[in-house]
Amino acid sequence: MRYIACFITCLLLLSMAFANRSFAGQAPQIEETYSFENDFEGWTIRSNQQEPNLPPPVTRSQERAVDGTTALRLIVNRLGVFQGVWIEKSFTIEPNQIYDVSIDYSLASKDCCRSNPSYILTGIINKSPDPAIRDLAPTGQGIADNGEETFSDFKWLNKEYEFTVRTDEQGKLYAIVGIGGNEATRSYFFDKIHIKITKREIPCEFYSFENDLEGWTAKATDLDFQGSPVPWSVSPTDFVIQDGKKSLQFTIDSRNGNAKVWIEKVFFAEPKKKYRVKVEYGLFSQLDAPRSKIITGVLNTSAEGGQELEPFYQKKIGTYEPVWKRNQYEFQVKTKKSGLVYVVIGIFAEEAKLQAYSFDNVCVTITKK
Repeated sequence: MRYIACFITCLLLLSMAFANRSFAGQAPQIEETYSFENDFEGWTIRSNQQEPNLPPPVTRSQERAVDGTTALRLIVNRLGVFQGVWIEKSFTIEPNQIYDVSIDYSLASKDCCRSNPSYILTGIINKSPDPAIRDLAPTGQGIADNGEETFSDFKWLNKEYEFTVRTDEQGKLYAIVGIGGNEATRSYFFDKIHIKITKREIPCEFYSFENDLEGWTAKATDLDFQGSPVPWSVSPTDFVIQDGKKSLQFTIDSRNGNAKVWIEKVFFAEPKKKYRVKVEYGLFSQLDAPRSKIITGVLNTSAEGGQELEPFYQKKIGTYEPVWKRNQYEFQVKTKKSGLVYVVIGIFAEEAKLQAYSFDNVCVTITKK
């Protein structure tokens, strides 16, 4: 009997160990800070140019730092122009789940005056980028300018970025931090990289338009121009992406400066109840149209015209930057007898010119009040 009791005890201890290991592998949050005092702390050096006869493009340096005595020194364009250099770290979390990710760090740059600047690369993606293709496109975050009006020494900048991402079947996420060079050889310093990965407590309905509109319906109104409708289209494309291999592209030749193009999706809820609805997505403006407006809203009936959309005109597109920008809006809606909730996302093309936009990582969360 004593042997049997010992055997059962061992089995219980083993099962507890595996249970704890399983729970640890599916932790709802990961939070880590890296200041590179002793080594690269699990980060890997990557580049889209082979440089076998040169030292690595990223080295630990004590020339300057904001946390401790060491930072990472990164050099781009040592052999040619338009080189991308970055560090990369993988995380293994739950597959097929939605996570919110924040990445912040200190960046020292001498770029100024918006003169031939390099570009910041920062993002979280679900596969290790292939340098030969456009996998780095979702990580573009604008220029590495330090904001000064004259050239001077390095200036430390605080950079903060937020993302929403869906893991794939492998549950892998890859954090990217680096620089995309332009036409000059430049040096930069990175320090105190802080990453927080948090699983959504309330999962959202997630859409990245890999094959089609995924249940959304494309609509347009106010298209008349000299007796004919202005051209418009909504379709998946691989031109610019933020998740997977496709995004949803809006193309509007708004010759009348009045066209509205949007997508709409109906969600089923309980009749005559109040709901809180959060709508999030990434938006990439492909052409310069700063005065056009974002449309985002929630209704209890289908939107058919500009008058119904008017309460949901959001901010203007603003200053042109070829980067993905995250947009988030919250609404309250009371359902009718049908219990239907309609979400609309689109563009009021208020400038009389050709416009093109990409939407990706659409996340809709509906909770009862």
